[in-house]
Amino acid sequence: MLELTDPRAMRALAHPVRVGILELIYERHTVNATECAREVDGTPQSCSYHLRSLAKWGIIRKAESTDGRETRWERAARAIRFSSGEKETPGYAAAAAALKTTVLARDDRVVAEFLARERELSPEWREAATFSSGFLQLTAEELEEVNRRISEATREFVDRSASNRPEGARRVDVMFRAIPKVGD
Repeated sequence: MLELTDPRAMRALAHPVRVGILELIYERHTVNATECAREVDGTPQSCSYHLRSLAKWGIIRKAESTDGRETRWERAARAIRFSSGEKETPGYAAAAAALKTTVLARDDRVVAEFLARERELSPEWREAATFSSGFLQLTAEELEEVNRRISEATREFVDRSASNRPEGARRVDVMFRAIPKVGD
């Protein structure tokens, strides 16, 4: 788990193209700048810049390559976390808010695309997709326990590579939000 504590690292990641590149790395395990450019509608040069920026903050790292002429990149950690803590400064709070806003905007785009194209999926996949919401009465410690349990429940599926996915498996975007009500 990579814990982002430097506001500059959070601001570096808060760029929408960098979030897209990081998402691609988590999905494919390794990428190069040309592959990123195809997926995020950029140029290899701009993606190379973004990849180096992410590497500067330890979010990704160079991966071993069978071809010494290309630079491949991989995630530096299984997951990334940043939190609001007691030592939070105004700069940290602003950087964390910017990163949360970028991630939530990405999630909203994913959901909007799903809703717009849902009918292209088989009935089986449409039925398997889920939207649920509700509320729980929890302490802060219990909310941390819920988060831990969800993380444990999905862990075995996170690192599947193309070679160990079951037939018929496809990418599924999972978004979980558990936020305390403010003002209670």
